[in-house]
Amino acid sequence: MENNLEMMKQVKLALEQLANGRDPVSGAELPEDTVLNDVQLSRCFFFAADVLQKVIENGGQVRRVVNQKLPPFAITEEEKAAIELSVEPIQITKFCELVNNRVDTTKLSKLKVTAFGKWLLEKGFLMVDTHKNEKFKRPTELGESVGISCALRTYGDREYYAMTYSRDAQQFLLDHLDEITAISNGVEAA
Repeated sequence: MENNLEMMKQVKLALEQLANGRDPVSGAELPEDTVLNDVQLSRCFFFAADVLQKVIENGGQVRRVVNQKLPPFAITEEEKAAIELSVEPIQITKFCELVNNRVDTTKLSKLKVTAFGKWLLEKGFLMVDTHKNEKFKRPTELGESVGISCALRTYGDREYYAMTYSRDAQQFLLDHLDEITAISNGVEAA
């Protein structure tokens, strides 16, 4: 069983590397035009890594949880202080994962990644724009001033925008986490 757990941990780390656009063997950034950098595939990697984490936390056992209603997400100041921000710019899904990894998500609901986008839109740090008849979010000048950046990427003949958050932007989100948590928990922030 222990060998299976170790293998699961290695697979989870490899999936996280792929989800963040990195080669799991060398750690090097993957080429922009590789299928492994597709945003949909990246989300799948994050999802699979999250599922594996739950199995690992359960000692390698897969179990079905039926309608388990957990209390809303909450984080203490000590847990916030323990979050290690990434020096490299990261996508919001990775930042949300860093936050969720600091709380016991078997006892609390997870912080929803969508809460970040909603809060940033409401506060004027992001805006909705259109590129080739597709809507996407991008930083405003205010958003860029706190360290949010956006780059056009290409996958085959499809173009999409990938937003990343610098260390300063991550700290900014951490400083406003209580407001973002209120949105995640379905409570409108003041």
